[in-house]
Amino acid sequence: MSAVAEVLEDELTEAIEKKDKKSIRHFVTLIVENFEDKKEAEKRNSEIMLKLNEIEITVKEGFKSIDKRFEEMGNRFVDMQKYMDKRFEDMNKRFEDMNKRFEDTNKRFEDMNKRFEDMNKRFTMMFTFLTIGFASITFLITIFKFIVK
Repeated sequence: MSAVAEVLEDELTEAIEKKDKKSIRHFVTLIVENFEDKKEAEKRNSEIMLKLNEIEITVKEGFKSIDKRFEEMGNRFVDMQKYMDKRFEDMNKRFEDMNKRFEDTNKRFEDMNKRFEDMNKRFTMMFTFLTIGFASITFLITIFKFIVK
């Protein structure tokens, strides 16, 4: 940029000192070209800014859609977690029901065992009384045989 300024200064000095029309024309041409270059640069700059704005909007929309997808995925995971929790609760309930049935069955077996123990106790007592009875009768018969003889 300083080179252009030096060239303009030299051309203006020459045009004023020598009153050279070529120098004046060259000076004006350089200024006009410089303005045109600036206008073109500004135009390109504004086009670039527009494109950058478009890219920014596109990127923001992309991020919004990605955020939306992640949110949907998160909601799906939450729903899936709820569904799995419900299934596990159902399974736990089934297992609890099965455990209750086994406990009821065990209680019935315990009741049956108690009945068998009671019957065994009665049978043992009855057998003991029969044994004592037969032993008493045998003893009495033996004593009676000794006394009657």
